[in-house]
Amino acid sequence: MSVEDWPVERLRERRDALDAMLAACRVWGWDADMIPYLSLAARLDDAAELEEELALVDGLLWERQLEQ
Repeated sequence: MSVEDWPVERLRERRDALDAMLAACRVWGWDADMIPYLSLAARLDDAAELEEELALVDGLLWERQLEQ
């Protein structure tokens, strides 16, 4: 299932997780590889990818809100 198909609640949870990961990146530096305890951050190249995914999730949540 792609992120576009996720229910609103899962999108909200994902947005919260991405916000937390970005906050950790800002504290520890923008290199997400420096934060090994964040499993997704370890798989992503850098905080820019986190920001891109956050923008996607926020956009999807906005669309869902407009549909309601």
